[in-house]
Amino acid sequence: MHFSALFLGKKDSAALYPGVNFVSSGHMLFAAHARPKRQSCVSEKIKCILNYFRRVLDKSPVGVLTFERKFIPQSLIPRWDTQENNLGNTKIHIDSEGTIEENGLGFLQVDFANKNVGGGVLGYGCVQEEIRFVICPELIISRLFVEQLGDHEAVIVSGSEQYSKYSGYGDTFKWEGNNYDTTPHDEYGRRKTTICIIDATRFNKPSDQFYASAILREINKAYVGFSSRDKDNLAPVATGNWGCGAFRGSCELKSLIQLIACSVANRDLVYYSFGNENLRDELYNMHTFLANNRVTVAQLWRFLCGFSTLGLPQEKLYSYIQQALFDITEIKSKQNCKSDSIEDLDLYLPFYPQTSTSSEASEKKQKHRLSAENISPKVTTTDITEIIDIIDGNTNRPKKQNVEVSMSAELDRFKKKDQRQEPSGHLSLIVSHIIIWELKD
Repeated sequence: MHFSALFLGKKDSAALYPGVNFVSSGHMLFAAHARPKRQSCVSEKIKCILNYFRRVLDKSPVGVLTFERKFIPQSLIPRWDTQENNLGNTKIHIDSEGTIEENGLGFLQVDFANKNVGGGVLGYGCVQEEIRFVICPELIISRLFVEQLGDHEAVIVSGSEQYSKYSGYGDTFKWEGNNYDTTPHDEYGRRKTTICIIDATRFNKPSDQFYASAILREINKAYVGFSSRDKDNLAPVATGNWGCGAFRGSCELKSLIQLIACSVANRDLVYYSFGNENLRDELYNMHTFLANNRVTVAQLWRFLCGFSTLGLPQEKLYSYIQQALFDITEIKSKQNCKSDSIEDLDLYLPFYPQTSTSSEASEKKQKHRLSAENISPKVTTTDITEIIDIIDGNTNRPKKQNVEVSMSAELDRFKKKDQRQEPSGHLSLIVSHIIIWELKD
């Protein structure tokens, strides 16, 4: 009934659910004539879905699917400016060929999702998420009960089966016949295929993605999807250019965001650049550079936050990071800094003001403080407070004049506030609910 467009949803809650009707408003899978350029790929999507029904009618499927909606409150999200993970310890494999679903066996496979899961699968959409949903049609079930995702939410689906082969992408998508999935089952009867559904931000103005608040949102989202209650022997993340198509994200930025999330989530990274050989080579060189220079998550986070202040084109992100580290190393050498950590230098202070803990610390900072000529452009105290307000969601709060705000103090205050609001019996680091879909003869 659901796949015949007969499912009726409640009007007051319909806006929060993606929907499963084929001919309702916004889901025009059976009305491709309205957009002639999409007729071919839409008809190929229908072939995939009809092939699924033909297969399950010939032989009833046996197995289990689980759908887990994950949520991590802000108080339990890592402070990225304090993470000392060495990025070189996160192994990375980069390939310009292959796809996540074909080459990601045993990995946590990322679905480049819309906040309404499935995106345009029942409409004209035919990119990464929609293709994954039509070749594994049981994923469409999630649209019945998964509400629109929030910024700190993700969905993990375990046990899906691929029923169709395909070629092409977008307008060139084509059904290529049956796929007989030989992925083994686990002890719960699920195929050992795990999909991580996370939605990126859509940027009407691509330069907006380099603001600290936008970077923070994307790292938090990726971390929610990649993190696990288990801490040892976690499967690598199989991903690619997440949010870099219609959502206009930067491949250079999104690759580093996912690298940071993988590092803190204790997972390795397998990155498919989908035919982009230049990105493959540049990302490999970037990771090698980060590893050789023992760059930490906190250091890379600060570099990323500083990029938007320079007005550089987005394709210069990698070279900016390299140059910034070289400049800091040179300054350390000139000022005869003996510390092995580049964090002692005040180059980071424009982005994360810190309070002195003692007169000795204050004298040390004053001794190594960079002159105005060493920092270009200089970020003012007003800019600092505006960045903090954007991240904390206090953009409408009246601002005090001539007061330097500490990022650490502000975040700690909000963390304590969140902890007071949480129930005392809270035991799990990740709040989630799981729905199990069982297939039997």
